Amino acid sequence: MAQVDELAPDIRRFRFRLDRPADYREGQFAVLELGPDLRRCYSMAATSGERHVEFIAKRYAGGRGSERLFSLPLGSVVPIELPYGDMWLRQDERPIFLIAGGTGVSAILALAHQLAATNDPRPVRAFYGATSVTELVGRSQLAHLLAGLPDGHLRTCSSTPSADVSTSSGYVTDALAAHADSLAGGRIYLAGPPPMVDAVLKLLSTGGQSIDTIHYDRFG
Repeated sequence: MAQVDELAPDIRRFRFRLDRPADYREGQFAVLELGPDLRRCYSMAATSGERHVEFIAKRYAGGRGSERLFSLPLGSVVPIELPYGDMWLRQDERPIFLIAGGTGVSAILALAHQLAATNDPRPVRAFYGATSVTELVGRSQLAHLLAGLPDGHLRTCSSTPSADVSTSSGYVTDALAAHADSLAGGRIYLAGPPPMVDAVLKLLSTGGQSIDTIHYDRFG
């Protein structure tokens, strides 16, 4: 473990140095071996090909995996297996919808990094929600990446009402409902906790979204 950054109360970014460059597709996840019979999955938050990986994680009271990860001192050696998962960018003409809940923004940031690196011309609409504005830890970075695209836009929301005029009050599903007509023609990349992911999947199903255009990572 080479670096730890405090992003919000109980949310941190962890950087691990690797013995060789990481080989994965942006949007995929790794398995960290945090102790005997203690393996946890975390999505990479940056681009592939580097000699380090980054993860954004939240500590949950009583959660063995997150408590262990947050207790590790700098310099700790952690076995990391990667890549896993099939949430990676498909190359077609469809508009792209990036949907993140909480620390699910880790995978969405990796996808946004890839889109920015190639100056992808497709329309990209990102929706990012959290319990509070404080927990929108990837907002500024995601906004910066999308602003550099030919057609990128970010909408953030908080389930706790806030005075932040740039963030709407409510859930990600509320924001998505306003774009129901355009969702059906797009390709969906979705990452977040199970209740949020399930709610979005239900919304997409109700709207007739084709299952083969939905790629998601449910964690928790």
